[in-house]
Amino acid sequence: MPDSRDAAPGAWSVFLISTVRDLRLYRRAVRDACRRRAQTICLLSEEDWPGGYDETVDKCIRQIASVDGFLLIIGYWYGSVPPDADRSITHLEFDTALKKWREWRSRPMAVLLPAAGSHADRELRKAARQILERDKLDAASHDTSLQRFRSTVLDSWRTVDAFKNKNDLRELVIARCLEFKGYKPSAAAAGSVTIQTTAAANQVTDGQLGALGREPQLAAVKTILANLAERPDVPAVAIVVSGTVEAGQRALLLRLMATIFKKYSPRREPSTLPVKCNAEAMVAWVTQLLGLSPATMPTPEALADAAAVELKRQPLIFAIDRVGDLADGVNTFYREFWLRFYGALHRVRPRERFNHRLVALVADYTGDCSAFAGSTTESNAPDYSFLIRVPLLGNFTRADILQWFDEMDVPDDLSGRRATLADRVMKDSRGVPLRAFDRLRGEVLWPSGDRDE
Repeated sequence: MPDSRDAAPGAWSVFLISTVRDLRLYRRAVRDACRRRAQTICLLSEEDWPGGYDETVDKCIRQIASVDGFLLIIGYWYGSVPPDADRSITHLEFDTALKKWREWRSRPMAVLLPAAGSHADRELRKAARQILERDKLDAASHDTSLQRFRSTVLDSWRTVDAFKNKNDLRELVIARCLEFKGYKPSAAAAGSVTIQTTAAANQVTDGQLGALGREPQLAAVKTILANLAERPDVPAVAIVVSGTVEAGQRALLLRLMATIFKKYSPRREPSTLPVKCNAEAMVAWVTQLLGLSPATMPTPEALADAAAVELKRQPLIFAIDRVGDLADGVNTFYREFWLRFYGALHRVRPRERFNHRLVALVADYTGDCSAFAGSTTESNAPDYSFLIRVPLLGNFTRADILQWFDEMDVPDDLSGRRATLADRVMKDSRGVPLRAFDRLRGEVLWPSGDRDE
């Protein structure tokens, strides 16, 4: 049997095996990474295929037979078991792929698992629990099947890659796909392969995507800051960005930090909270995000004292991407951290006489602002001691896409290029933000190269 495929340029494909209901967003991240950075076509098993179990399984097997490699992501949901079968579709797909490449010395196969205690680990455990509860399944029987599958994979595979979040997963997939194609350091040094330097189709950044359809939210933030001129006593502002799990909160946070808050420090991407985060751990985490020296006692009041000193020099900002990692999410952030921190900062401002302000950006993914109404205030008439919520993030319209094309100077022509692009994006995404982002990342928006903002 051959050792590996030739690494010649061309259409190279991998088949992504995983359960769908819990890993949908992770699967899309993998497909995007393959297309953008590894010049590889990624086929997503049964997610978008109509038909019954038999048709789906047969199609999966045919696809595996035709591809150049495969990727397996294992979470904590075992998956659907077809009638008259003793294994899930994902399990059947893995067995088929392993059989195809069993005799290869260097198999074009990769297995990926969430790292223990990571954000991905917590998120996927929660997703699996919700599926079991929603479908009223026997948890003990499910766990037995899942462990049997995991044992099969780990016993028959050499190494497993652990990922902490979607970005981590994307980088691992890119590295593995390039290895499959022969793009290894030793091969490149020997001159046996030539690494392609042609840019992948994607040109758009997450910060640019954060402007799409978000004029109401961006305008609300600008108004909040402008109205501070009437309130010189206000030392800090906390803003809540909320929507469903596919609303694109992170992209909006990045847009805010790159534009409205571009003069604030430190310039760090939105962060997720540490595992088992409580009030004390949250203070330590925010201290680290702000680049301040740790206090002897990690309390909101001690952090306020340290921040006051730095605010004499420059405005400060920190962003937390998933405040829902805290029990009771936004409410806990407000009660156990922000209320005490803001109060202390307000008290020390007359003494320290700092001119700059601190901004906190917080992303919520529940899609239901009523759950934390008591901890927040509306942006049109805010009480700055509360968290200020901007308008709820919704789905995009075709008009939003066209307006974004105009703002981003996406070239148009006599054939109606922008309109055609908008039709494709809306057809594939139905206006759901993360799906629209994925579609736009796969388009060549600026034929002459990336757009500089």
